Amino acid sequence: MMKTSALFRFATPTLAWIVAGGCTPADSSSDTPTDDETAEPSLTYYRDVQPILSEHCGACHVEGGAAPFELTTHEQVAELAMVVRPAIESGEMPPWSADPECRTFAHERRLSDDEKAIVSSWFDAGMPEGDPADALPFEPPNLDLEPSEVSVQTWSAEPYAPDASEPDDYHCLVLDVEFTDPTYLSAYQVVPDPSGFVHHIIFYHVPPSGAAMLLEADAATPEPGYACFGASGFGGQPMGVWAPGGLPLRFPDESAYVIAPGSKIVAQMHYNTTLGPPSVDQT
Repeated sequence: MMKTSALFRFATPTLAWIVAGGCTPADSSSDTPTDDETAEPSLTYYRDVQPILSEHCGACHVEGGAAPFELTTHEQVAELAMVVRPAIESGEMPPWSADPECRTFAHERRLSDDEKAIVSSWFDAGMPEGDPADALPFEPPNLDLEPSEVSVQTWSAEPYAPDASEPDDYHCLVLDVEFTDPTYLSAYQVVPDPSGFVHHIIFYHVPPSGAAMLLEADAATPEPGYACFGASGFGGQPMGVWAPGGLPLRFPDESAYVIAPGSKIVAQMHYNTTLGPPSVDQT
């Protein structure tokens, strides 16, 4: 069963031959390496490129990540050069659509112009591997909240099978969690099912004034939840998002999202079913 759960960091000297008249010159070829053959590459994978890819691609392009392939070794990057290079140079990857001319954001998924230039020049140079000893230590991103941070783990009240007749199925699911006291959300994490059908999620806080109508809409459909697009309805306000590669989100110290007693949380799911017949998901 598919399951997605939400939980609420040298050069060599040149040798010249002098030829006297009437003499046959010696073979000008030599086993002496040329400057190009002995000079150390100015850019190498381990010293220059691997740190950039680890920092900006390491949340998805790793074993078990949301991306369809890994980019953790020189061999993997070299084999996929025809895909990786244009994606980086065009800004398509890492995925970040916000216009930098408008404003900047904390934790932007964007390569700087200098980082792009390093990667492009390395491709131009033939993708030299370099010395593994030059690799900088890289600490993978923290993909999980600490157990002490998790007070609630929840899914939808009932499992839902995305509509295979729609390439994009937008569906709202009511999460199976009750709030009897004021609750302060200080962090959350989404653990997606590895199926790949979940395109993104927007979480909505439906206040007590809309909770009854929300549950009526949920009960009025034969399947769990109800069709929705753009918003959850019933006065719901966005309170969190997830997309592939999303890491745990911790609010700044001394801040939290306040959930009133009697509120409900709705997950607006966007399923992309073009990968094939979807199986049951529970969010």
